[in-house]
Amino acid sequence: MLIGCFGESRSIDVASDESSGKQSLIDGLRAHIDRIEGGATFSAVSSSSSNHWTLGVPEIDTLLGPVGLDAGGVHEIRCAAPGGRGLHAAAATIAKRTVAFLFGVRRIINLEDAGPILWATTFNTSHEAGTPYSHGLQGLGLDPDHLIIVTPRKNQDVLWVLEEALRSGCVSMVLGEVGVVSATASRRLSLAAAEAQCPCILLSSPGSLPAVAVATRWQVAPRPGGENRLDPAAPGARRFSLTLERCRSQPLVSNRIDFAVEWSDDARCFRMVASVPDRASAPEFAAFPPHEIQRRIA
Repeated sequence: MLIGCFGESRSIDVASDESSGKQSLIDGLRAHIDRIEGGATFSAVSSSSSNHWTLGVPEIDTLLGPVGLDAGGVHEIRCAAPGGRGLHAAAATIAKRTVAFLFGVRRIINLEDAGPILWATTFNTSHEAGTPYSHGLQGLGLDPDHLIIVTPRKNQDVLWVLEEALRSGCVSMVLGEVGVVSATASRRLSLAAAEAQCPCILLSSPGSLPAVAVATRWQVAPRPGGENRLDPAAPGARRFSLTLERCRSQPLVSNRIDFAVEWSDDARCFRMVASVPDRASAPEFAAFPPHEIQRRIA
């Protein structure tokens, strides 16, 4: 198993089926975090405002409740199974991963003393889909030296790493790229996240059954980027289609609601796309004020 961050990397051999090996992983992880922080102590919940976690879009945050996303819950991010392969599948995976990290950016800006973020994925997935790139993370607003990457061999070990990291109290957030998540595993993660008041984001595989014990479930799809007003030839804002499929705090929301959003690098928040081009195949996205959303909920 490989444990590392972009500032430095360490290799620790773990036999996941032996308790001594698991304890060795925990000790190594804590020691590695301590080296990153220079011996400083931190808490995932460091202020009264740390539980206030939103996306920055009133139209979406209104649906999520008074504190937005549950800071002590599990949030699942899925992408629709692409009709094709190759570039279509890669674009969907990139969009899913990018949105997960942008959720992380929105989380840590509310923490006065934020700890590192842990990213866990299987060894095979990291080789097939790649691992987060340090310069790309900086572009999103994340310090790559505060990202811990864990690549165990099996999917069940990814779930174990996520749970142990949550219970350690040493991280601001955990993100796991997983295949199948059983009902028992999702409930264990939900309990660990609630006890630690530290969010867990699951990036599930296309076609897999949804996780059951989640606070929110999102479906993500890539959209063409926005225009760059300063340089028409340069890339514009990142855009995504976000679909809120489930929200535990708002059980009266029965219909899936689609949003076309873009990410603002300057404000470090999502915002609604001002306009959607007229296309025959383009879906209809929510473009109504918060009071209209409240009516839809009621």
